[in-house]
Amino acid sequence: MKDFKKIMLLNSTEQNERMAWYCLEHNEIERFMQLVRSNMPLTTDMLTAMVFFDYSDDRIKEVLTLFTKYTPPVVQWIRNYFPVDELADVLPHFQDNLPEDWPSNEDCVRFKLWETLCKRKQFDAVAQNAPEFLESEQWLSNYKARVALIKADFDKYAPLFLQKSAYGSIIAVEGGWKYLIDHGKLQWLVLNNFFGDLLPKDEVIDYALQQGFAEELYKAKLYPELLARRQFAVFVNNHSFSKDFLTEYPEEANWEDLWEHCNGNKESQNYLKEQAWKNKNVPKCYEFLLAHVGFWKQMRLFI
Repeated sequence: MKDFKKIMLLNSTEQNERMAWYCLEHNEIERFMQLVRSNMPLTTDMLTAMVFFDYSDDRIKEVLTLFTKYTPPVVQWIRNYFPVDELADVLPHFQDNLPEDWPSNEDCVRFKLWETLCKRKQFDAVAQNAPEFLESEQWLSNYKARVALIKADFDKYAPLFLQKSAYGSIIAVEGGWKYLIDHGKLQWLVLNNFFGDLLPKDEVIDYALQQGFAEELYKAKLYPELLARRQFAVFVNNHSFSKDFLTEYPEEANWEDLWEHCNGNKESQNYLKEQAWKNKNVPKCYEFLLAHVGFWKQMRLFI
């Protein structure tokens, strides 16, 4: 039998249905199936004709797995004619056009209709049953699909998403932010403002400090948070001129070190003396001012 693929689509629907009817009426089922394979769009009329001419359900289902094209109402025909439990081999061929409510998500899992479940955004079901389906580039670019994967197997997918810089997918999982901190992405969390209310900011900062990231928090200018946790060493080590640090915790500052880091700049020196003067009764400030202010101001220290 000649290959009709190049000419079949030139026919009207009516012409195709007449040919199908002829084949089915004259019991030329092989010829009909060849037409179906050759780009003749399968229609509900053809399927009903098969029923009319007493073709078996198994033969109808065979035809439903052979087509290259079909008209959308065919799906509704299948739904109305067959019990869903008989369609395990048929439905995978119709995943581009299955309705939202049929078959059920549970049946989709049974029949491995992963594409249908993804279209319904049922990514958790796919991740739990066929995670490899979501590993294609098509779905790995989808945030919700990535979240479903990492929820299903954190140890497997967290390194992959870290490599792809898909950090948002990692923090979507409870405790995922700890993984990012452990792998050097604290700055990313800070730059994204700890995602507002999505992350426990205080808990994140405390964990970062436990892991030894005080320096990174300082570079991120989280000065109030560090001071509230009495992380004074990082201010001293960075020769910090922070007003809050010098004013609120003068006893912790290394005033002479800061004076040296003024490098003779009068403006910086005056600023430093101003901050020290606010706490002149603190021994460290008193000694510093005594060493660096003039005679008359030294007299004021004794008042």
